[in-house]
Amino acid sequence: MKHNKFMQYEILEMLKSNVSGVIITNIIAMMLTVTVLNHYVPDNYLILFSLLHIFLALFRLYVGKELFNTIHTTQTYSIKYLSLYAVITSTTALSYGTMAFIGVLYDAPGTHIFIIGIILTTISAGALTTLANVRIVFLSFILFGLIPFMLVLLFHGGLTFNFFAVILFIFILLNFTTGRRMYLDAQASSLLKEKFKAIYENSADGIVLIKNGRFIECNQATIKMFGYDTDMQAFLDTDLSKLMPPTQEDGANSKKKMLKMLKKTQQGTHTFEWVHLKKNGEKFYADITLSRIMINDEMLIHGVWRDITYRKKMENEIISINKNLQTKINEEVTKSREKDKAMLQQSRLAQMGEMISMIAHQWRQPLAAINATSANLILKAKLDMLEHDVAIELGEKISQLTQHLSHTIDDFREFFKPNKERMDTTYTELIQSVLNIVADSLEAKDIKLKQNLKSEVLLSTYPNEIKQVILNLIKNAEDALLEREIEQPVITIETQENILRVRDNAGGVPKDIIEKVFDPYFSTKKQKDGTGLGLYMSKTIIEEHCGGELLVSNDAEGAVFEIILPM
Repeated sequence: MKHNKFMQYEILEMLKSNVSGVIITNIIAMMLTVTVLNHYVPDNYLILFSLLHIFLALFRLYVGKELFNTIHTTQTYSIKYLSLYAVITSTTALSYGTMAFIGVLYDAPGTHIFIIGIILTTISAGALTTLANVRIVFLSFILFGLIPFMLVLLFHGGLTFNFFAVILFIFILLNFTTGRRMYLDAQASSLLKEKFKAIYENSADGIVLIKNGRFIECNQATIKMFGYDTDMQAFLDTDLSKLMPPTQEDGANSKKKMLKMLKKTQQGTHTFEWVHLKKNGEKFYADITLSRIMINDEMLIHGVWRDITYRKKMENEIISINKNLQTKINEEVTKSREKDKAMLQQSRLAQMGEMISMIAHQWRQPLAAINATSANLILKAKLDMLEHDVAIELGEKISQLTQHLSHTIDDFREFFKPNKERMDTTYTELIQSVLNIVADSLEAKDIKLKQNLKSEVLLSTYPNEIKQVILNLIKNAEDALLEREIEQPVITIETQENILRVRDNAGGVPKDIIEKVFDPYFSTKKQKDGTGLGLYMSKTIIEEHCGGELLVSNDAEGAVFEIILPM
């Protein structure tokens, strides 16, 4: 099929010079030959030669016309007419060799034979440009024209004629070589044209040429894209401005913006997205690439239109999905925060229970002292033994004890009062506030408390939340010491710069669970009603609320919990 297409193209190219070829080969060259051989060759030969060429000229014109019509009507070439065309050119070429031979027989001067050779060589060179790509015609012309004449030269004999024969032989070889190269080049060019034509016609993208703001040429994909089916002329007659809405998606006027896009093309290739209208008024999106090209010394704009309506639809769906996803994420974050708040409240309630136990322990001794003092006061009053100074002393003692109880209540209430804003404080102040509540409980359980406070760095944080974490770390250390029945239990509190450490000598956290101690609901105290929220909430408070770090490790004696707050 490709070969057939190539031959059609080359035959049509050959036929373009058919009339001029007839005039030169069958009229002018014939008249020159008759003139050269006049007075040397009998007139009947010259008349026969002339009539033959007139017949060949007319027949060549007829066969050329029929060959041309066959290609245009049947989209293929006729072997019959192509063969006849080859016979005509062969007969034409052979007639010149024959007349040269007759000239030699009738002793025509050598110069005249040379002139005929030059005529034949000239029209052979012309055949190279007009017939070379149609090999059967070209070969027949060369074989039946130059080779017989070369034999005539050899038949004539003589150094000059033999030398001319050698030159003619070389000329024939060059003609064959050049003709073959031209044929191969033309075949490659034709195949390339066919490929480009196939790409142009079968491309899924619309390909157009624009001149003065109008489409002057396009492929089938373009008119289908715009909904014109196969009515290409109607599409080409449509003004470009009618193929787009009044405004683009950014609100810009379509006509003015398109003019800007076309002007940008003057500076080089330009790519952009565009909203178009189909014939039925339906909108569609296109990705457009415009570039300048030169055709026949005329500057045009070459455009490639790609329908991206589906892509835009997918992009919009992705945007919608992302919005919904963001909404869901925000909802989940809110739920998570609410969950954290509930867990924090649960953790606080657990701490409150523990602190109530501590306060009860702290209150036991003052209440017993108040009870004993009031009983003493009542007894002395009943026995009329209450002296004025003794009554004042006992009253002041009761007052001091009740004030102590009142301070304990204040510490408890302040401890759980939430901080809505950051406040400036130090580790020393935070630790002292916690120890006011927990120190007596530790002492009652024979747990020694060591303090090594070296930091007076001012921290901007939420004091009560940090206090809860410190209290939780101390209580965890206390539970570990009591559970493992350490003989000389010690809790050490250290500060240095923006770091606070709580150590114990309970042997440390087992390696297989040390990575889990901050997980929610993970507890090693489940037999003792552990909630598993203390350390999880402590880490949440330090890292998410206060922007610090809470770390755990083991040293030679036990566990080390480290709070690092930003200074």
